Amino acid sequence: MIRDDLKKYPKAIWVHFYKNRISLMEENGIAKATEIPKSPYDHPRMILADFESATTTLKALMRHHSNGLSFFKFTAPIMIVQIMEPIQGSLTKIEIRAFKELFFSTGAREVKLYDLDGNSIEE
Repeated sequence: MIRDDLKKYPKAIWVHFYKNRISLMEENGIAKATEIPKSPYDHPRMILADFESATTTLKALMRHHSNGLSFFKFTAPIMIVQIMEPIQGSLTKIEIRAFKELFFSTGAREVKLYDLDGNSIEE
């Protein structure tokens, strides 16, 4: 469950990933910053369909976390990513890899994925 990992990794960055925005979460579950994509990254069949648009949106969000500094040059954080959209069945291995690569591309050293209910999504 997500709460276990939030306790286990208190310095992890917690992100809510929606089809039309990405939010940086505080420990108490309140969004401290939200970034809306300039170009949509979703598609009716996929939450993450445009990798470049999602990368641009995520990098803009991470500037909020680092107060404009190049945060990831100094540390490679653990990212706890909660996909906040209903997923019919489960994510495919390709979708899981795309989400992980998205967060690795912004400098994360480890990415943990969770569904809307806080259950772990594993490959």
